[in-house]
Amino acid sequence: MSPTETCPRCAAGPVVPIEYGMPDDDLMEAAERGEAVIGGCIVRPGRDDRCCLGCGRRWSTVLLALPRWPRTVPPENLPDGLHPAAVETLLERHDVTSRVCRALEATNGRYDTPGPRAAYAELLQWIGLRFEIDPVSPHRSGIDELVVPADRVWPARLLLAATDVCDALTMLWSASIREYDQDLDRITRAVERHQRLEALVRLSPDAPPTTRSGEWRSCWGCPTTTSVRPTGPCRSPDRCRNPVR
Repeated sequence: MSPTETCPRCAAGPVVPIEYGMPDDDLMEAAERGEAVIGGCIVRPGRDDRCCLGCGRRWSTVLLALPRWPRTVPPENLPDGLHPAAVETLLERHDVTSRVCRALEATNGRYDTPGPRAAYAELLQWIGLRFEIDPVSPHRSGIDELVVPADRVWPARLLLAATDVCDALTMLWSASIREYDQDLDRITRAVERHQRLEALVRLSPDAPPTTRSGEWRSCWGCPTTTSVRPTGPCRSPDRCRNPVR
């Protein structure tokens, strides 16, 4: 138990380490005294290593110290073994989120059908196993906890575009009759942005488009580029409002 560490959620409960590997008698006794939590036998970089006994929140002190989304981390600055774990989580999340886009594309404009709902439920199930669910925007839960290696910027941009599709879809499901047509149009634009970005990635998978002077910035959610130096929201005609870097 650490008297100096505080929980990032409740800032109140006692914080104890999470121990991995085959527990011995000492660890079992420490767990019974509330001085440690047994995390299981599988050990891999980036696993949660702290637990709050007050609210149950678990977190990784290694990941907590790294720059947060949508900032990127040079691969050489990641702790040993964490790069493949960060890439795996990022790619898995994009894969399961993009299934919502695929399901919407298959409906031919009939978005309020079982296919997209099933894909969305699968996404929430994947997120719920790894992050604390935000009741307001459950499909965005934990997205700001992802570590983005600098050599995996494109999957991060695709993930943001696919998450925007989920934003539009959940708005449609809760829309009034007056808002329904407007939300249908928003989903169509969001799906098209994701499709354009995927096509752009297939053409240039290694790096975003830049000018020779390096002054261009690329949107994280659509293929738009801007010559404005400061970062800020995307200024595309579709107003996707994602960060520009």
